[in-house]
Amino acid sequence: VGVTAPVTIFTKVLYQLSEQYEINYFALHWWTCTWAAVFHWIIASTGACAAVSHVTKFAGEIFGFFISYMYIFLHLS
Repeated sequence: VGVTAPVTIFTKVLYQLSEQYEINYFALHWWTCTWAAVFHWIIASTGACAAVSHVTKFAGEIFGFFISYMYIFLHLS
C-alpha cells in the first residue's frame, strides 16, 4: 500500500460529504487542508514529532490493514 492510498480514500470521502451536505467541494477541501497545515506547523514547532517513537509497529500494521480493507470495500460497493 503506497502513500497515495490514504489520499485517494480521503479525497473520495471528502467529495461524498460535500455532495451529501451540498457544500462547495473546493472550499471544503481548502479549509480541511488549511486546518491540517496549522496542526502540522504546531506539531513541528513544538517538537511533538518525537512522540512517534512511542508508536509501535502494531499501529502501522493496523493502518495498513485499514487502507487495504477500504480499497476492497470501495471496489465491492
